[in-house]
Amino acid sequence: MSKLSKLALFGALFAVLPSASAQDIPTLLQRALNRAASLRYSGERTISFRRDGKPFDTREIVFRDGNRVRIEYPEGSKQAGQIIVEVGEKRRHFTPGKNEIRLLPARREESLERLRRFIKMLKSRGGSISESSGERIAGIPTGQIVFRDQSGNVMQRLYIDPKSGAVLKRNLYDPGGAPVGSMVFTRIEYGRKVSAALFRLDRKGARLVTPADELKELMAKGGFADVRLPKLELEFVRILSTADSPTLLQVYAIKGERVSLFQTKGELDPSSLRKQRGPDLKTRAWSEGGRNFALIGALNDKTMDELVAILRDVP
Repeated sequence: MSKLSKLALFGALFAVLPSASAQDIPTLLQRALNRAASLRYSGERTISFRRDGKPFDTREIVFRDGNRVRIEYPEGSKQAGQIIVEVGEKRRHFTPGKNEIRLLPARREESLERLRRFIKMLKSRGGSISESSGERIAGIPTGQIVFRDQSGNVMQRLYIDPKSGAVLKRNLYDPGGAPVGSMVFTRIEYGRKVSAALFRLDRKGARLVTPADELKELMAKGGFADVRLPKLELEFVRILSTADSPTLLQVYAIKGERVSLFQTKGELDPSSLRKQRGPDLKTRAWSEGGRNFALIGALNDKTMDELVAILRDVP
């Protein structure tokens, strides 16, 4: 799995909760949520984050027209030549080096819903959301939204264009206050009509690959046990480079959330994995057939236990 999967997952995983009411959040944040589905713009942004303790940065050229999005990776970017197109609920990701088009579920609406759930979770636990003046982003004055936990620790900041409602910058922080991820637009132009052809991604001769195809290949190549959740939507898979043995990661969608399944023949530290992916996640770990497994997600205990029973083939 490419590093772009991390970009697609940018943001935390949160518990399944109803959406926050408009009265509970600042006006500027509500405007951003309400207008997200109708935004039209083109621009350039930079994404930065830490993965496995290592910093990673990339540039993206973005075209957006409502529920249609195209992302290009320009020369000089670590993913130069790659293209992502989202239309409705479908996502296509072209990798020129492999001449592959990966068929994936869209991320856009899910990201909005996760933000709404995060807001509700934060408020229910005594956290706070404040609005204040922000900095100029891409030459545009912004308002700043700050999310703090019940102890006053900053969890994330959003910088929003008050006229359009577009989020022009986002910063994420770990429990210790250190920055773990950011997104910032360096250029943005609103309202310009984008050709419909930009939102088509078809290439003759390119191999179409689903996450299930990739999982099958990785299992065979790496000698992993065929342990999966067949009735759930598999969003992506990749191999993690760990100290004593490679680890297979599978990420599934369920009830609007994600659950991650890890498998390795080496040591597996579930608590460390949970901390890397979010403090509010639940963990189940077990060993079987000379392999170690861990299931991590923001689901309730009953659902987590049911999934483990499926994975272990327990009646």
